[in-house]
Amino acid sequence: MSLPEPHWCSHCGLALEAGDNGLSRCPEGHEHYRPRPQILVSCFLSCRDKLLWMRRNNDPQRGFWAIPAGYMEAGETLAQACARELYEETCIELPPSALQLYMAGTISYISQIYIAFRARVATECGSCGPEAQEIAWFAHADVPWPEVAYPDANNAIEQAYRDLQHGSYPLRHSIMTDQVNQLRTVRPDKFK
Repeated sequence: MSLPEPHWCSHCGLALEAGDNGLSRCPEGHEHYRPRPQILVSCFLSCRDKLLWMRRNNDPQRGFWAIPAGYMEAGETLAQACARELYEETCIELPPSALQLYMAGTISYISQIYIAFRARVATECGSCGPEAQEIAWFAHADVPWPEVAYPDANNAIEQAYRDLQHGSYPLRHSIMTDQVNQLRTVRPDKFK
């Protein structure tokens, strides 16, 4: 799937002419880039055998359960963005240094890149931020699977519960396209 090119200049309203490297120009010289993927950060926060979930208060999927996540903002590191989103949704404040890189992947059909971190807390804590209707700590057996906001991500969530059970957290890579939804372990020996 490719994103549509902008056809009109947002500055002067004149038609755009396609250029190199995804850059288009209008006759007045204003430059426009083709839309780029968004970067989504999420946090698999655990306490014993449970993961933290939040019931979304925003569209899309308002009222459905999701792992805390949101979009990176300009000027942030990945871990800073993840810590900010976790706080905005669950009022749990963790320093970015407490977050460990866990999963990375592409969701090509919605033009997103996602980076997931993990962390552990000693007690079930938190409360609803403005982006959450409710938060809850669910063991795997207690997850309300029919009410999950993004079922396409369930394989990553299921893997997080398995990793939590085994106490092993290898780096994982996900590819989600219209045809493929796979999650693989990244093997360090592949980088040699």
